[in-house]
Amino acid sequence: MKQETWVFDFDKTLTRTDTTLPLLLFGSSTLSGIIRRFHYYLLAVAVKLHIISHLQLKNVLLSVYFGGWTPERWTNHCLQCAQSIGFSGLYHSIDWKDAGKRYCIVSASPEALVASCFPSEVKILATTIRFNNNKLAGIAQHMHGRTKKQALTANGFAQADRFYSDHYYDTSVASLAAQVFHADGDMQVRCDDVAGFYHRAGGPPPSFSITACPPAQTSFSILKVITGISKANILEQEMASYLGADLVFIGDAWVNVLAEGLRCLPGMETKKEVILPVYSCNEFTKAILLAGLKPVYAPLDDSCRLAVGSVEKYITENTLAVLSVNNTGVASDLSALREFCEKHSVWMLEDAGYTFLGSDRDGRPYGSFGHAAVINMSEGKTIPCGGAAWAVNDKRLTTAFETLAHKISTAAPRSDAAELLSLLIYKTGASTPGFTLYRLLRSMTSTDLKNLFSSEPSRQAEHYESGNLQLEDGIIKMDAGHEAQLKAITIRPWNNARKSAARLIMLQAESIRNRRNRNLQLWKAALEGSVRLLELPDNAMPVKQPFLLPQGLFSKTEIGKLAWQGIKKQYPPSWPMAGIRAAHDQLFYGQAYTLPLHTALSRRRIRKLAAIIKTRV
Repeated sequence: MKQETWVFDFDKTLTRTDTTLPLLLFGSSTLSGIIRRFHYYLLAVAVKLHIISHLQLKNVLLSVYFGGWTPERWTNHCLQCAQSIGFSGLYHSIDWKDAGKRYCIVSASPEALVASCFPSEVKILATTIRFNNNKLAGIAQHMHGRTKKQALTANGFAQADRFYSDHYYDTSVASLAAQVFHADGDMQVRCDDVAGFYHRAGGPPPSFSITACPPAQTSFSILKVITGISKANILEQEMASYLGADLVFIGDAWVNVLAEGLRCLPGMETKKEVILPVYSCNEFTKAILLAGLKPVYAPLDDSCRLAVGSVEKYITENTLAVLSVNNTGVASDLSALREFCEKHSVWMLEDAGYTFLGSDRDGRPYGSFGHAAVINMSEGKTIPCGGAAWAVNDKRLTTAFETLAHKISTAAPRSDAAELLSLLIYKTGASTPGFTLYRLLRSMTSTDLKNLFSSEPSRQAEHYESGNLQLEDGIIKMDAGHEAQLKAITIRPWNNARKSAARLIMLQAESIRNRRNRNLQLWKAALEGSVRLLELPDNAMPVKQPFLLPQGLFSKTEIGKLAWQGIKKQYPPSWPMAGIRAAHDQLFYGQAYTLPLHTALSRRRIRKLAAIIKTRV
């Protein structure tokens, strides 16, 4: 008889309270307990305000109150504390030695604490502690959020019969289970599906209701940017460490940074073709042309992904590189593309503008798959600070790209004051009042403040409807005036103000991901399969959700009203690439729109907008 697999969260699912504070207070004197309690609540408020993460909270408490402890002392403390924990009715109702079931506890609490509460037959996947020279030094792996799903999959729990949890943070784990239960005190309620669990488990409530939705919202304040400037210089090293890259560097003009990187590829003296999806942003085509290379367009599959079979048809002896574009976060099979490119001695370049700070099912970060990856950081991307980064993942490219990095670093950056003003303008424009003003001015005067104040030099004066490109005799060409404008741009390095803003976003990535995924689940539940949502990776850092909206359902005026709310055409069919080939790609050019996922959206607004779409579909 096959064993059933049951997976449980620990804190407030099997216990009556969160165990972080009891573990901190256990064994302390009255005065020490008061100090520790105050310290804990102070940090907890900082977590709620998204100033620090859960991981940072725990590391601070560990270092202050347990730093330098030996493994034996720490384990003994956890063992004694476990004996004082109040367990829920669910915990007491389970026979943890039942041979007919396979039990697993997956928890953000310390492994030594959790393991003390269960017999050896139960599998424990929990937060592990790092010891240096036999002294406690902090957290080695924080078992929180999507890390839980990765750990379960890696340990043979990719499928479960049941999953119990109290918190919406565990939605990704819930997707592994046939039955999902929400634990609320001593009561467990079976949920109809993952979306039902998400709603019942209570994502963060909306802070305010809005009438016009900005297209994106940054996750930094100017005050935090200023206070973080002193540490901003380590941004590139932090990005390289996160990706496992040999080199990371940043410039402030996205199209030009991409073009200059293409010029660094060994072999470009004789090989001139770059394969990319025919359905993709016009800026990839402009960068290829700017680099003196030829774009070769491969069709996508019906899931909007670039497949190896499609690329294979266009490989020639003149192919320099394959540029895998992840359209608004829809990631292709990057591992297979990398292997294919290695086999054919072609460079594989990964677009990670919409996927950076996310990972695949195995936990490998996006931006680490290609021989090199370009991370677009212009407005509306994962890090919307203007410009782009190159991450070099192959030592054969390091020397050439180091030369480019040095060239960019020798240019004079803008002053901190100018960059702070630019960030403030973008932050204001991404707010509800700022976005409303932008839409009103554009509708009344045709003034496009986005182009005028863009922190991305290559976007200024861009003609969006045509992409500044034309299709002549089957060949894509760029407007001579626009090409001259791009060539006149000097790529400047980011200064510390912009780096500080990017670091703040990286430090808050987990919180940002959770809030955006809340909105993603709300959209899925509200639309209830009425439209086709293109699949994003499970571990994505979602920016927008692409979906297919059948043509002819809305008038031009109504489409404009949807755009006011942030529901926009992904790429316009007026771009010349739309007429090249492939039925699937023409479908995407005609029907692909994006739903906003930014954190300013309220539940009420999402349900209202979804209802408008559903009444027509």
